[in-house]
Amino acid sequence: MKLFHSIFLVLVFLISPVLLSAGSSHAHLEVIERYSKPDTRGSIWYDGTDVFLAGHGSGLWTIGKCGTNPHYPSDDKGLWDLWVEDNYIYGVGEKGGFYIYDKSKDNQVIGQVDTLDGIGVYVIGNYAYAIYGTEKIDDDGVANDVKKTGLSIIDIASKTNPTRVGEKAFERTAFSQIRGNSLNGDGSAYGPGSHLYATTVDGKLIRFTVKANGALEKKSGDDLRIFGDDEHKIEGRKLFVDSKGNTDTIYVNSLRGELAIVTATDGEKMTKVGSWSSITDHGDDHGQGSRWPASGGVFVTDFQQKSGNKKFALITAADGNGKGALYWLDVTDPSAITLVDDFCDSGKDGCEGNADYGFNNIWINGYEVYMGAHDGYVILGLFGLDIDLRKQEPDGSFSGEGIGIIDLDYVEVAEGTSKEYTIKVVNYNDKYDLNAKLTSTQPAAGWKYTFTRLSDGTDITDAIESPSGYISEMLSPDEFFWSS
Repeated sequence: MKLFHSIFLVLVFLISPVLLSAGSSHAHLEVIERYSKPDTRGSIWYDGTDVFLAGHGSGLWTIGKCGTNPHYPSDDKGLWDLWVEDNYIYGVGEKGGFYIYDKSKDNQVIGQVDTLDGIGVYVIGNYAYAIYGTEKIDDDGVANDVKKTGLSIIDIASKTNPTRVGEKAFERTAFSQIRGNSLNGDGSAYGPGSHLYATTVDGKLIRFTVKANGALEKKSGDDLRIFGDDEHKIEGRKLFVDSKGNTDTIYVNSLRGELAIVTATDGEKMTKVGSWSSITDHGDDHGQGSRWPASGGVFVTDFQQKSGNKKFALITAADGNGKGALYWLDVTDPSAITLVDDFCDSGKDGCEGNADYGFNNIWINGYEVYMGAHDGYVILGLFGLDIDLRKQEPDGSFSGEGIGIIDLDYVEVAEGTSKEYTIKVVNYNDKYDLNAKLTSTQPAAGWKYTFTRLSDGTDITDAIESPSGYISEMLSPDEFFWSS
C-alpha cells in the first residue's frame, strides 16, 4: 500500500533559522499525484481539511487533503462554480441551479433554487450573488448569438430555503466569474464586503457596489477593459481578490494565458497596474478551441524568502479540453512581473506532463498546488524555494521562531518497511546533517521516527523532538504531504 508520495516535515525553530534546503535549488513545479476524477471545468476550494471541486458533469466532488475518500457526496447535478463560507458550500450550475451544501452533514444538499442556471457565485452576508447566461464567441472573441445574461441575488438567511429576491439583467454582456471583497480569494480574512467584481467574455472587469438589503449598484466608470481591445476581444476568466483596507487588488487570468492586476480603491476608478502574457512574454498561444466557461484559474500567495517577501501568482490555460499550461509568476512588483517556472501537459517534446489534461482553477496550500482539470484532479508541488523561516512581526522585525518545511522528495513507504533520508538543517549557530528514518508498522500504530547524526551515528531523536530542540511536534500520517 502506498502511503506517501512526497513527505514534508514541519519543524518549529527556537533559534532563528537561515536556510532549509533539500533537493533541487531551482524553483520549479512538479506533479505529485493525478486522479481520474472529477472531469471538471469548475472551481476549487480547500478548507484546511478537504478539497472541494465543482464538477461540470456530476456536481460537487470532494477528497481529503491526503487523498482520502474521493467521492461525489450529494445527489446534485453539474456545477461551474462554488464558494465556501463557514459551514456551508454554495454552488451553481446550468443543470440544477443554485445549491447549498452542509459540511456537517457530509456535504449533502440542504437548500436549492432549481430555476437558476448559474456559472459563478459569491456570498456576502445573507446574500449570494450568482451570474448566469451564455453566448457564443467567434474566433476573435467577439460575442454573438447572445442569450439572456444577468446576475441573481439570493437571500440565504435560511439555508434550507434560499429565495431569489433580486435580478439584474445585462444586454450583450456575458460573465465568466464573480468574486468580492467580503472574503479574500484564499478564504483567509474578511474584508469590508462592499464590492463585487465580475469578469466578462469580452475582456472587461466590472465592479458592483453592495448596497443595503443586498442590492447592487454599478456606477459610471465601474468597468475596465483588461484584455484585448474593442476590435479583438480576449475573454476574461477567473479572478482572485485580495482586500486590504479600502483598496482591493484583483488578479484576473484570460482565455489566452494572461494575467492582469487591477487596483480598486473606494471612490476611485479601477486601475490596471500590471500584466503578463504567455503570448508575448513566453511565446505560447492558448485558447484554441477552448470556449467559455471552460479552463482558466488564478491564485495568489505570499512567501517569506531570504531576499524578502515574495508574492506569487499561479495562472492556468488550456486548449479545448487538453494541453494544459500552468505558469508560476513573481508578482511582487506588478509593473515587472517575471516567470518563475511553467509546466505544460500535452505529451509533446519539452512538456513535463504527458496526460494532456486541460487545466482549470487552482488553490495553493503552502507548498502544494491543488488543481481541477478536464480529465481529473492534480496535485503539484512548489519546489526549490529559498525560504527564510523567520517569523516577521507586524512592525517589520523578525522573531526567532518560525515554521518550516523540509522536502524529502518522492517517497513510497509500504506497511512494515523502513526508508532512510538525508536532510540538512542549517541555522545561525548549528549545522546538522541528519539521517531521518521513517518506519511504518501498522496504520493504527502510527509511524516511528529516528534521527541520527551522520558524522558519528549518534541517535539524537530525543534532542530533535524535544521542546527545546528543532522539532517540537511530529505530525500524524494523515497530516503528511503527499496531499498535505
